[in-house]
Amino acid sequence: MKPKPQDNVIDLATAATPHNEQAETAAMSIILQNPKALERWTWPESLFFSQPNRILLAAAKRCHEAGALGDYFAVVAELQRKNELDAVGGDARVMDVFTASASGSIELLHHFRALLVEAARYRSALAVATEAAESFRRGEGSVVDVADALAGIATSDSAPEQTLGDVIRELVDDLERKEPPEAFSTGLRLLDQATDGGPKRGELTTVAAETSGGKSILLAQLAVRAIQDGHAVAFFSLEMPAKSVVKRMISNMTGAAVRPVRDGVMQKELAAFTSAVGALQRSRLHVVSDSTDWEAIEGKVRELVAHGECDVAIVDYLQLVHLREMARNETREQLVSEVARRLKSLALNLNIAVITASQLNEEGKLRESRSIGHHSDHVWTIRHPNDGSVLSLDKNRNGERGVVVPVLMSGSTSQLLPRDPRP
Repeated sequence: MKPKPQDNVIDLATAATPHNEQAETAAMSIILQNPKALERWTWPESLFFSQPNRILLAAAKRCHEAGALGDYFAVVAELQRKNELDAVGGDARVMDVFTASASGSIELLHHFRALLVEAARYRSALAVATEAAESFRRGEGSVVDVADALAGIATSDSAPEQTLGDVIRELVDDLERKEPPEAFSTGLRLLDQATDGGPKRGELTTVAAETSGGKSILLAQLAVRAIQDGHAVAFFSLEMPAKSVVKRMISNMTGAAVRPVRDGVMQKELAAFTSAVGALQRSRLHVVSDSTDWEAIEGKVRELVAHGECDVAIVDYLQLVHLREMARNETREQLVSEVARRLKSLALNLNIAVITASQLNEEGKLRESRSIGHHSDHVWTIRHPNDGSVLSLDKNRNGERGVVVPVLMSGSTSQLLPRDPRP
């Protein structure tokens, strides 16, 4: 017997209410720390699902009006004045929220706000659907009215656009900044010179090479240099297990091949390996090798950034990233283009350096070269002609293109070393 139509109806009233607890905490943390958060965007109460967070938002707005936002004690005092401190979980929770985002970055807040807007839209749509469900079951109500309401929700509170004044202020800030943008060394002096220090925050760098041409070696070297300089690195290995990635890093750090003791490891090598392992354990390195899904990669990066644990994200390599939401009729060019675009967006919006790799085709060009080159700020290609290996800067945003850096690739030690071009 066929089930009655109502047997397949989901009881929307009992469904979980959409919200993003992590994004709420991170967004509230930045709001409490940075007065610019309330100046750049509007913050309706409806963006927050948690009542304690709604109370904190109202307190933050009052502190901002009094010129005291950014001061933990001022926020606590304001909550006490309104007898609301217990309602938000006490001063200990206020401190937890205040320190949840280590950076207090406005750029990062843009993304958390987008997540809150998305969850708020789902809540609004759920409310409309729940209210209409009963009348629809009776064959009553206006489908057109519900469709119009949902269409309005879909476009409500879209991501705010920067005003011309915002752009000019940022430009003036950049011009007046005495410190250069933070860059991450490559370990190759000539390459660092040609790129003004190496990969930078907000930029996407793509390393290209043929199969076994040194892509993963350079990515591991970039990760090692970054953690040695005290930075936090997220390394996504889509082809090798995490153990192999760590092994490459240890070889790069020690300048020796990692091999079992039974194969004759020298005592001095063992000491160097032990030291390298200790350094990696103390570092802020996160190696992920259990997923190729873009959604999982993006979610992990956002989680690490929210906790101040990602300055550099490395994805090895571009063509292996899987996009679940792409339609089956999309071409490979479109798929790779979308992955490259999202990697660039991740770098720009989270203010981190993103580094990835791409294979060269049989003609020695980037696969899907037009899309990758368009979205990347830098494209570095490793080639191995008969007269010696080189790394060429095929794209170098705000820098000189066509620079060629002589290199020596050492596969056994996972190092890309400077090479003297003289015979």
